[in-house]
Amino acid sequence: MHLFDSIASQARQANFIQLLALILAILTFVTYSRWEVAGHLFNNSWFTVTQVRLFSLTLIALAYGGSCAGSQKTKKQTTAALVLIFALATLPFELVSYFPTLPSTSLLTTIFIPLLTGIAFYGLGLAVGTMLLIIRSGSLMPLAIIGVIVGMLVIDVRLKTNFLNPFKGTTSPTWEHSVIIGIMAAITVLFLLWPQKRQHNRDSRHSQNIFERVSR
Repeated sequence: MHLFDSIASQARQANFIQLLALILAILTFVTYSRWEVAGHLFNNSWFTVTQVRLFSLTLIALAYGGSCAGSQKTKKQTTAALVLIFALATLPFELVSYFPTLPSTSLLTTIFIPLLTGIAFYGLGLAVGTMLLIIRSGSLMPLAIIGVIVGMLVIDVRLKTNFLNPFKGTTSPTWEHSVIIGIMAAITVLFLLWPQKRQHNRDSRHSQNIFERVSR
């Protein structure tokens, strides 16, 4: 119950509401402008909308993950939930543009790949942020976010593949990309849900036993 209260509290914060409003405004503008260019009911608006949405989710997930490196597990879980709220709140724009476009990409891919992308890149942001904290370079997190994205794009361009590029996960889906994103998301979820209290208690009892032996 404490976790849900924490999520609700964070979701009411002004910075979260402002960022969500900005993303929704951008998607509204993109959807409307692409629809106007087409000039009729059936159009190709989905291709632009889904890439803008994936770009936004990737940046937000990396930034939120990096900002939570070194925080308590509850804080990390709460922030991960905020990333999911972003993904769910922007889903209607993708669905509204999907049906007039009717792309070859399946509806399930359209729904689940962005969700997995948000979770996966949140975990990647946590990992990058933790490494920067270890080397005491946390201030470099903004540059690290850009570096991670550019690095993935360069690798895909050099290899002429679509394994890592998060912005083409829906427009040019591949099973390799889906597997990689799925594994990253699964690792992130396991890390966030893995219980630590038992291990902490065991370590505390072990330390107490050692102290008692030394005292004797």
